[in-house]
Amino acid sequence: MFQKVKEAIISHKMLCIVYVNTRGEVIERVICPLKMVYKAKSWYIKAFCMNKSDFRIFKLTRIIQVRIMEKFFNPMEFPQEEKKEIKANCENIILRFPQEMAYRIYDEFEVDEINQDDNGDFIISATMPIDEWLIGYLLSFGSKVCIIEPKYLKKIVYNEAKKICEQNKP
Repeated sequence: MFQKVKEAIISHKMLCIVYVNTRGEVIERVICPLKMVYKAKSWYIKAFCMNKSDFRIFKLTRIIQVRIMEKFFNPMEFPQEEKKEIKANCENIILRFPQEMAYRIYDEFEVDEINQDDNGDFIISATMPIDEWLIGYLLSFGSKVCIIEPKYLKKIVYNEAKKICEQNKP
């Protein structure tokens, strides 16, 4: 699949993809693949979506099928303002991690978001959307994360962890 996407980007050919969106729906899209980027341990395709007549980002692992079409597209640039739009719906979060989490901290956060306190613990100050993805992401750190700010996020994660415990009682 990776090779097909790369080939389509280089040759400026459209792709027909079958994709699982964030709601779990299987959808078909015709896209003009512009660029592949690797972020947070995953490959993404930045593309112009013909179905939506807009620029979109598709996670490679959620593409079930890919077919290179015979239709060509004119090269174009993916807009830069995407990051600003995302930031508009975000909040600053502050997290604490023990030193032993260094490998994951440096893999998953930007260098300018990472600080260390006198004990060697990592203090992360990042701007992120507070949504279901973030809750699951924070839970993936298990007992190795301490949410400092915002306080209401700490309560949301606590309640979700409580539900997990209740659902999995031995």
